[in-house]
Amino acid sequence: MNWIHFFAAVFVAGLAISFSDWVFMGMLFHNKYFAHPEIWRSTAGTGESKSVLSSILLGFFTAAVFAAVCSQLGFYTYMTTLRLALAIWLVAALPLILTYAVWIKFHPAVIASHSVGWLVRLSLAACAVSLILK
Repeated sequence: MNWIHFFAAVFVAGLAISFSDWVFMGMLFHNKYFAHPEIWRSTAGTGESKSVLSSILLGFFTAAVFAAVCSQLGFYTYMTTLRLALAIWLVAALPLILTYAVWIKFHPAVIASHSVGWLVRLSLAACAVSLILK
């Protein structure tokens, strides 16, 4: 494996994931987060910088693990990486979000945007791997 290409794929995917997270998990339906304000951590007086940085780092972690799995499995084409992204979404991300929705008071629009956001996040990692890691 070419490590320069690996880190380039992780960097590109991580940046793209950060922007998609901002759209799907931050900006889209932002007002719906206030439907149940008691479930969110209070950042009064401290700001959200730490939480945002943690989220960004987790996006880069997602990209790195996805690229490593694709590399180990020999998945480099769009079709194989996107299938893997869809499989991970169906097996892990979607059930986890829906389980949270059963037990935690989330507005349905937040559940929908987070679900789609995770599919986009994994698809962006898949595209970066297909474009750069070949």
